[in-house]
Amino acid sequence: MDDIFRECTCGKVWTTRDEFLSDPDISIIGYQARLESITEGIFLFNHLPEDGSCSSTIAFYVADFEDLSRNVYETSSYGSSECEGHCLRMEDLERCNAHCSNAYIREIAVRIKEWKKLQG
Repeated sequence: MDDIFRECTCGKVWTTRDEFLSDPDISIIGYQARLESITEGIFLFNHLPEDGSCSSTIAFYVADFEDLSRNVYETSSYGSSECEGHCLRMEDLERCNAHCSNAYIREIAVRIKEWKKLQG
């Protein structure tokens, strides 16, 4: 195969990021923060086909999706009174209202959650 975006342990191959995100068997389940290097944080996805043929979790660095949003703020608000603590809860993929360099990751997660899935 020429181009592979990602291959699952079950052998399923996605050739592009759009194909991966559009797959109805893929769902984002979390984000593991790496606050000292935010582009090295990890988005976690489950691959759960209806037929039960797979139940893998697939990890990607934030850097693989960073073009889906812009980093508007230059400094982190982590630990300040403005911080809502989203980054500390892996399953929390909601928007962040803080003026924080990590907030763009929340925007990426929301865009991924809202990505249009193909109909089977």
